[in-house]
Amino acid sequence: EEARRSGLPYPPVAVLPLDEFRRDAAPQFIVQATPVGQRGVETLLETFEWQPGDIAADLVYNPLRTRFLDLAEHGGAQAVDGLRMLIEQAALSQYFWMTGSESARSLLSLAEFRTLHASLSKHLLTRWDASDI
Repeated sequence: EEARRSGLPYPPVAVLPLDEFRRDAAPQFIVQATPVGQRGVETLLETFEWQPGDIAADLVYNPLRTRFLDLAEHGGAQAVDGLRMLIEQAALSQYFWMTGSESARSLLSLAEFRTLHASLSKHLLTRWDASDI
């Protein structure tokens, strides 16, 4: 219900339960926004038929490569890991904290972003799970 309400201001965005989701001919942009990928090889949309032109974004950043992204890339989709979102959030938060205003665009050049991503990805450790405590 919360996901459906969140999508209301964006009429072109469809929010569906997984069991109702079907592939159509159009390129797909699918955001995996659950913590499922943080735990081993579990994934959602295990049997989805990815195609070139699709984009798969997983908001999980540790591990950097999730099974969701591996399956998407294997099917020809572009895979976008969660570290990208984390870097962008950090830059925008810093900007807001220092200026008191929001930025309508990315604050990093592509080269700066790639350098940060490469540097940070080296420091990721296997994620521990709080439920194990």
